[in-house]
Amino acid sequence: MAVERIFYVTASELSVFHCSQGVVLPLAKFELSDEGTQDFSDYIKQDADHPSAVLVDVIEEEFRIENAPHVMGADRHRLLDRKAIALFRGLNYRSAQVIGRESEGRRDDKVLFSAINKPEVLERWLKALRLAKVPLTGVYSVAMLGAFFVNRYRIKHDNTLLLTIQSGRLLRQSFFCNGKLKLSRLTPLSGGGVAEIVTGVVNEVDRMKRYLGRLQLLNFKQPMEVCLLSGGEQLQGFQQGCRNDGQLNYHFFDLKQASTGVNLKEVPAANECEKYFSYLLSHKLPDVNYVQSSERHYYLQYRMRRWMVAVSIVLASASVLWSMADIHAGQQLSLKAGLIAAESLQMQSEYKIQMEKLPSVEYSPRIMRAAVEASQQLIEHKPRSLEALMMVGDSLVLHPNIELDQVRWGPLHDTGALDENGNPEVTEGIDIAVIKARLKNFPVNYQAAFKQVDALVNTLKKDPLVAEVKIVSLPLNTDPTSLLVGEARYNGEAPVASFELEAKLKGRDNEI
Repeated sequence: MAVERIFYVTASELSVFHCSQGVVLPLAKFELSDEGTQDFSDYIKQDADHPSAVLVDVIEEEFRIENAPHVMGADRHRLLDRKAIALFRGLNYRSAQVIGRESEGRRDDKVLFSAINKPEVLERWLKALRLAKVPLTGVYSVAMLGAFFVNRYRIKHDNTLLLTIQSGRLLRQSFFCNGKLKLSRLTPLSGGGVAEIVTGVVNEVDRMKRYLGRLQLLNFKQPMEVCLLSGGEQLQGFQQGCRNDGQLNYHFFDLKQASTGVNLKEVPAANECEKYFSYLLSHKLPDVNYVQSSERHYYLQYRMRRWMVAVSIVLASASVLWSMADIHAGQQLSLKAGLIAAESLQMQSEYKIQMEKLPSVEYSPRIMRAAVEASQQLIEHKPRSLEALMMVGDSLVLHPNIELDQVRWGPLHDTGALDENGNPEVTEGIDIAVIKARLKNFPVNYQAAFKQVDALVNTLKKDPLVAEVKIVSLPLNTDPTSLLVGEARYNGEAPVASFELEAKLKGRDNEI
């Protein structure tokens, strides 16, 4: 997340820059004194809840390169923090950055440890920021931002020295090896003219080369590429006064072109490179800084609040859109309801007109409907008398000794089943014929009479209309005064041989 407010700290003062829309705007400047820090405290309270970053450019910045075992994840962070504490005892503003690995052996990590060894100056300003609860992203140095410049222009020489001049004629010399920061120094320049500045820079480069040799960071026989960032008349002076000799090769970068490359509209002066680095810091924060996470908790809270506000806005927007969709759907439904109501009124009007055109009838539609339904029921449940008579007649033709007395027919009633009125329930589509008959000439015994009745039953069963035949009564005289006759002959009147049958007709759906 980029920040717009930058606090640029030197050994003597603090400057406040506002970086936005390609412009670095100086807002205030405070001297390093009791009065200056109090003025800064009052100033910062006016706009405390604003993400800010501190950019340090002081001489009291120490760099060391040490090896550490190669580990990953949280273990690496804890290991490097413990080693930094051991290297810089009592110093709270420290950092550790892995810059490479050994090519042999255990292949340990090469780590650049750095710290501000005189933190009193920085602590005065940070105390005011803590009291005002300013969301601080971190404390960074100009040397760390020099890596952005080297990587942007893809300066990957074995030995590169980057030179920049800040306010107060302070020369920052940052040494890079294959694009990785190894060392940085800040030295003041004497004199105010271009020629004096050029002479002072050439002398400082020579001293720096010998210093790197003593630290064994640079072989005396190895050439060093010197990249100088400046502009205007001063850049022309460097181009004329700095000569390549095989050991030192100068490369000049125009501050105007460098500013245009990062969308900085107002080009800083040649001796104000701190504005260029402040603008870089406002857009991209380095991975390492000099403060621990405890110094950044107000910034983390600020980010959490912003995230919650963003989520709330998204949810509110979604709710509004959802409500608008529901309102639109409701309007559409209301419009459709109006159209349906209008169509209903039109249909009722047309129905009324058509009804008026119809001839008047004596009966109402309800009575006519009831009559139609009654007629339909009569058709569906009409008795099959003709079919029953034909079935009985066809069977009696085959049995001339049997004389028909009576035939009844009607729908079949389920035994035990009652309808809602308490009457026996009728089985739809099935009729029953009750046949009462007698034998004309009674045989000499009852066994022969029973056989004639069974013969009639079998004949009825063969009829395709009959589903079942049941004998209700047989030709047997149960009068106590009569005589039961067997094979012997008897004198007197012949007994009455009446019997009764029930023939269940097949349902109408099963008729052939």
